[in-house]
Amino acid sequence: MGFFFRRADLARSSFTSRLLSPFQVGGPYRLQTICYLREYLDYACSSYTQRVQNSNQHESLAEYCATHFKSSFSRFVNLWVRFSDEATFLAYDRTKLIGQDIVEDFFHRIDVTMPGPSTPSDANPSISGNLLAFKLLLNRNNLHTRVVYRALGEIAHLEPRYRGKMFLTDELARQLRSGTENYNAELEQLVGPVELRSFENGNRFEPEMWELDMERFLNHPTLASLKNNREFYRTSSIEAQKLLPY
Repeated sequence: MGFFFRRADLARSSFTSRLLSPFQVGGPYRLQTICYLREYLDYACSSYTQRVQNSNQHESLAEYCATHFKSSFSRFVNLWVRFSDEATFLAYDRTKLIGQDIVEDFFHRIDVTMPGPSTPSDANPSISGNLLAFKLLLNRNNLHTRVVYRALGEIAHLEPRYRGKMFLTDELARQLRSGTENYNAELEQLVGPVELRSFENGNRFEPEMWELDMERFLNHPTLASLKNNREFYRTSSIEAQKLLPY
């Protein structure tokens, strides 16, 4: 039996306690755990954009990291070592996964045939660029709903500049990584050398495209009623850009 969980969920003690309560080492089963781990900032950015997508989260990336990334990395690792009969820790790098797909890679590693095709890896893309700014604007106005979440997922597939890696300056990346050296050092002890990737090749905010994109986003049936909100509809590119974490 296989389960997939986000580390952001597993870092919450209440979630982990409920998850582990039915199991104990030495029971009538063998527990094998495979953890795919990201470099600190790679993990933080992925978690941040997912939280922005599925909630009214609109604080900055720096504030988000300070609030949500206080749990000890070694404590997280030790939990799964104690819980499992066998725990394997791997660096998450999609290019090195079997079929470049984490689900396919997981089933390959546990030597079990996949019961069917996995969901395409871009079925739930991280939003970035002008679409990320738009969602932060929605969140600031407390407009998030599950229907809005699904609508932005559809919009994200319209153009590559709406999805994928977010843009951060190298200087901001350095600042955010500062003080987290222990995390990456402990990660490297588990999985070997970890690349500190640049985010300057991520999708930037494009002020010259903001008005066109705003019109395009609000043409979606779920969002069209926001055209009646003049303050929202007339948000300038300067105001929108201020919402982004760079």
